[in-house]
Parts: sequence; C-alpha cells; structure tokens
Amino acid sequence: MVSLQGKEYNWKRPNCPNGHPKMWGHGYVARNFEGFPSKIFIKRYRCPTCRAVLILTPTDYYKHYQSTIQDIYDAISIRLKSYRWPPWTTRQRAGHWQKKFLKLVQMDFSLEDNLIEILERLYSKNICFLG
Repeated sequence: MVSLQGKEYNWKRPNCPNGHPKMWGHGYVARNFEGFPSKIFIKRYRCPTCRAVLILTPTDYYKHYQSTIQDIYDAISIRLKSYRWPPWTTRQRAGHWQKKFLKLVQMDFSLEDNLIEILERLYSKNICFLG
C-alpha cells in the first residue's frame, strides 16, 4: 500500500502522454487524501523530450480529487435518489461533484435520461463520471 511504503512503493513507470519513449523519475510530491492521517508521497515523472510532467495517483482516486471514487459515487447517488446530501461530506464538496457530473451529462447525454442510470452505467464501466 502506498501510504505504508511511502517512497519505497514500486510505482509503475508511465508512458509519455505525447508518445516519447522514455520517462525519468522526477521526485515525489506530498499529497493529502481523505482517509489518511498524513500526507502521502506520490511519484512524479518527467519526459526529457517534451518536458511533460506526470504525477501518478492511487487507483482508488480520480486525478485532482482527494476523496475515493466510491465516496464520490455514493455521494452523488444519494443526492440523486433522496435529494439530501450525505452526512459524511460537506454540502459544498458534494455539490461540486454533482455539478461536474451534471455538466458531463449535459455534454454527452440528454437531461431527460435517468441520471441515476447514467451514473451507475459510467461507474460500472470504470469511466470517470466527473467530466
């Protein structure tokens, strides 16, 4: 587990997003993730050709989000079904997730479609439902 092993965790070296053959290790970045008492060191890579920098994220989290995918899914699902915010997160945070989800639905689906079915379909196929 990333949190227990810290910098000793064996990160898989990613490919360059621009198709170049090699990525160099570029140190670590301390990040906060919900559910962990302290910051976690996340591996960073850099492409020497195009200078792109990639910061890896644990598999249970979307990039740029500190809550797990499951927590985000549960919060949006509860809100859509009961019209209430879940008790374990703030209204502002869950509202941000819901806004991102609805923006994705507006772009790729019809708002007349069942929002809960769309959310469940995207979640079951491991497709990011936050746009």
